[in-house]
Amino acid sequence: MLNRLYIVLGVIVVLVLAAAFIVPHVIPWGNYRGRMEMLASQALGTPVRINGDIAFVLLPAPHLVLNDLAVGPQQHPVLSVTSASADFSLIDFLRDRYSMTSLVLDHPELAITVDRNGGIDTGIHLAGAESQVALSIAQARIEDGTVRVTDAGAGRTYAVDGLAGDLTVGAIGGPFGFSGRGRLAGQDFSLRINASALDPHGT
Repeated sequence: MLNRLYIVLGVIVVLVLAAAFIVPHVIPWGNYRGRMEMLASQALGTPVRINGDIAFVLLPAPHLVLNDLAVGPQQHPVLSVTSASADFSLIDFLRDRYSMTSLVLDHPELAITVDRNGGIDTGIHLAGAESQVALSIAQARIEDGTVRVTDAGAGRTYAVDGLAGDLTVGAIGGPFGFSGRGRLAGQDFSLRINASALDPHGT
């Protein structure tokens, strides 16, 4: 009798694990596009659109792939990403906390404007500590990125391309860090940036 009970329990466990592996592949994750766009828009303080396909796997660790992302006004997005691939902590994911163990941004393009007074505007207004989205990124990588800087005072636009390196984000509001390389006017250079978390005024 006891052996039969163990067999039944074993079969149930196998079925549950099999479902966890198989079901995410057959769920139409595009139906959750609106929810994902809303969370991302809240975090970045500007509209976010997922124009491409969405793929998700739950086990052995949650893995999410988003294709063709656009951030900002529809006609003039300030950030676009060909694809974003993220791995999450399973335990935190089940607790509705989005702790990314790794993130890869493929071909991101960011537009930055420097006004006549030297102020920088990216069009992105990151949520601070008051954000309802529990998000952190332990390790991220940028592959073949581009940053276009428009100097309104000089009436010129500079393009930094071939950006590749490691990005760290402690939370939505920072602290932030980037270490990598890129090209400006055909010259290769190394780049290291560190920034603290946003204060209550968003500075």
